[in-house]
Amino acid sequence: MSTPSLIADRSYRNYDGPMRTIRAGWWVIAQSVIRTNVRKVGFWIPIFAIILLHLGLGLLFYVLNNTNRIVAQMGTGGDQVKNSFTYASCCYLGVTESWLMVFIEALIIGAGSIAADNQANALLVYLSRPLTKLDYLLGKWVGVFSLLWASSALPTFLLYLFLLTTYWDEGFFKNNPYLLPQTFLAGLIAPALNASLMLGFSAWSKSGRLAGAAYAGFYFVLATLTRVSGAIMAENAFVAQDNDVPGAKAAVVRAMTIEDLSVGGISDGLTMTLLKVQPRENPLPLPERKKRRQQPSVPPLAALAAGMLLLPMVAAHLKVRAVEIVNG
Repeated sequence: MSTPSLIADRSYRNYDGPMRTIRAGWWVIAQSVIRTNVRKVGFWIPIFAIILLHLGLGLLFYVLNNTNRIVAQMGTGGDQVKNSFTYASCCYLGVTESWLMVFIEALIIGAGSIAADNQANALLVYLSRPLTKLDYLLGKWVGVFSLLWASSALPTFLLYLFLLTTYWDEGFFKNNPYLLPQTFLAGLIAPALNASLMLGFSAWSKSGRLAGAAYAGFYFVLATLTRVSGAIMAENAFVAQDNDVPGAKAAVVRAMTIEDLSVGGISDGLTMTLLKVQPRENPLPLPERKKRRQQPSVPPLAALAAGMLLLPMVAAHLKVRAVEIVNG
């Protein structure tokens, strides 16, 4: 019996060259997230609601400003309406009153962004290519964040343009030179927080619905706890302030800060600080306690915001892997 001869193929050899990742591979992932979601009908419903909100704010400001002019011409002190609703407070409402729609948009876009890949074992395909986990997660985050930002910040920018073009001759830009960059920075907060937190929950689930439900529970439970705790502290602090108790002013600021230690609260508090507005500038009917609300302390909100941005992505980085490891 003859021994089979080995095939000598000098043209074949193992690859021993450098292994490089795809240049801007994260952008490929981001584009995939964007293309997938813009085709969903549900993606456009919150956007339509946000646009309607900003149209309403622009119309409200225009009507109040014209009313102010008419009353002023009649000589009955029309400056009261204008001073109670400033350009900055109009943009503030545009940013902060969109929080619920941004949250819903985050559920639609981000709940299944990683969970669906976990369920379909698609991570094996993604990470078997020259893509790192950082490329994958950065691409997912940029894709979700870009859609959230476009959904919320662009209508606010259009509202700013409306105010700029309508009231240019009244010294709008001269009196508000930094309103555009302030509004731009404020519009980044809610999309960034929602993108990171939603991806963190999505990475630890194999079901988009379960990830969305878990994030919704976290979102509303945290908001309820902080709002109730802050409201109780604020009531006591306002009573102490009315009675000129020493340290009452600091207690009010602490209460306002506690009230804003949630996802929506961080966006509200930091936006209020960036735009330098107060709730009493809101022309809409508000409870007396909300009208007395003051700007919160920035450092605790900024620290919590940094944690909400980084910790979910660290948790996602620990969870995302090409092969599921089973212990035991």
